[in-house]
Amino acid sequence: MINYICHIENKVKFKPLGENLLVEAHSAEEEVNGIYVGSQDNRKGTVVSTNNSVQLEVGDVVLFSNSAGIELAVDGDKHLLLSVDEIFGLIDPEK
Repeated sequence: MINYICHIENKVKFKPLGENLLVEAHSAEEEVNGIYVGSQDNRKGTVVSTNNSVQLEVGDVVLFSNSAGIELAVDGDKHLLLSVDEIFGLIDPEK
């Protein structure tokens, strides 16, 4: 089931509450520093919305379980609403 959120001026108009964040999931499998992400067991995505209580920032790339989160459509694009507890870690593409 996909829930739809309204938008204004092509901006993501969704701010997660508590220790939740909105992630745009990546679909292709790739290797990042020896870690295969986007496979059957795990996925990666980019944080697109968060709040001050979460240590992650917009633009961070995170690794999470394939079964994690609640799927939402925001601004016509599919996103996942994830709890911080569902995040395995932060992927640093610079290293």
